[in-house]
Amino acid sequence: MTSPSIKLQEKIPRADRVLLFGELLIDDFVYQRLADGAPFNVARHLRAFGLHPSLISRVGDDTDGDELMAALDGFGIDIAWIQIDSNFQTGNVRIHMQGNGHTFEIFIIRHMTSF
Repeated sequence: MTSPSIKLQEKIPRADRVLLFGELLIDDFVYQRLADGAPFNVARHLRAFGLHPSLISRVGDDTDGDELMAALDGFGIDIAWIQIDSNFQTGNVRIHMQGNGHTFEIFIIRHMTSF
């Protein structure tokens, strides 16, 4: 005989699709550049768990935007909801390592970033 809790769990549908929104940006270290932003990181981890995340965001029509789109596509993350903006550039954060810590500059180019 199965317990009532097991029967209940069988009836709850599994949601394998997740919709995220937020800023995508490039972290620019002196030695490397990384695709980043909270929704990018969450989507990457959800994809690693076998879920199917989609992102709502906007990137610039520039090299950083191309780099982000390629990184997302490489992880198998749905990019259908990401807009390409020809007026504003993709967000960029320059990170400076100092001793045991770091500082960072957020670059807002052409008045504001795409998101």
